[in-house]
Amino acid sequence: RTPSRPFSISYPVIARPAPRRARVVEPARPHPGYIGPRLVTALDDPALPRALIYRDSFGSALVPFLAEHFSRAVVLWEYDVMPATVRAEHPAVVIQEWAGRRLHTRLPYDAVADDPAALAEIAANSSRAGRR
Repeated sequence: RTPSRPFSISYPVIARPAPRRARVVEPARPHPGYIGPRLVTALDDPALPRALIYRDSFGSALVPFLAEHFSRAVVLWEYDVMPATVRAEHPAVVIQEWAGRRLHTRLPYDAVADDPAALAEIAANSSRAGRR
């Protein structure tokens, strides 16, 4: 302590965050808040897995953080998992994000039962597994 400085305060140093590596590839002009029915991000790292993310409005804030961990992330503002979309995108990871208040208002459903192609794929894989 000196007479001109009776006390000193030490402030933590906050590092500037690294720039985001993932980029939005669809739509061409994305909303800055990651709002929209479909958003696709890409990261030039083939070692990373692909993701299909179903979300509600709370998922918008997660998009920039999740995108950093996938070579391709398709983000859909959709509550129900669609087997046809899963087949088309070939994701290694499927994430379904909902706000907790939604859990009691959504009825359980069987997405596969409504998709004949998914049922056929399961049957084919089951018969192949039985032959091993």
